[in-house]
Amino acid sequence: SSLTRFFARAAGSSGSAAADEEAAAVGVCYNGGLHIRTVEARQLEERGGTSRRVLPLPETVFEWGGRHGLDGQGLLYFLATAGRTGPWASFADIEGGGLVRVSGCRWQRGRAYDAACSSPHIRVDSWSEGVHSAWFSIELPEGLFIEASHYTLRHGSSGGAQLRSWQLLVSEDGISYDLARSHAADPSLVGAYCTRTWELPPVLRAARFFK
Repeated sequence: SSLTRFFARAAGSSGSAAADEEAAAVGVCYNGGLHIRTVEARQLEERGGTSRRVLPLPETVFEWGGRHGLDGQGLLYFLATAGRTGPWASFADIEGGGLVRVSGCRWQRGRAYDAACSSPHIRVDSWSEGVHSAWFSIELPEGLFIEASHYTLRHGSSGGAQLRSWQLLVSEDGISYDLARSHAADPSLVGAYCTRTWELPPVLRAARFFK
């Protein structure tokens, strides 16, 4: 089976004044490298709301079991369930926001956040226009980088409009992107809510943005 490594680079953890100033600027602090708390989260905590965001520990390794279905082992599922300690929640609905940001262009139905739905029990129908300029992007929390070995996509309910040609791009800063994998006339996604997992090149650099 294949492995995916996750790196949590904690802003301000070095103890330097510059790092502490940078952490204050982005409003992020870490508790032992495990929990992330934003300015909005602290405000929620003061009002009695939940504020904890659970991140994988530095050098965490997640193992893909070889199944193409959504098995609850991926990074997005981990983040959406507070480290598998709570119920799954859409990143668009988590109080305070700022955990995982999803954006899209030329979206036609639903929300771009639907593209990050990692729950095997929740099915959503959401898609872009069928044009080359359409895209969606997933931005991981500040300081969290992933060396991805595989990625999974899930089809919607429509049997007529099926994803066949696309590219996966990765970036460390959200500005300069590398091509991770290109698909042309790929027939893998067939049928309602079909899922498929693809392997990525072993030389892929650690990234925080996926498009």
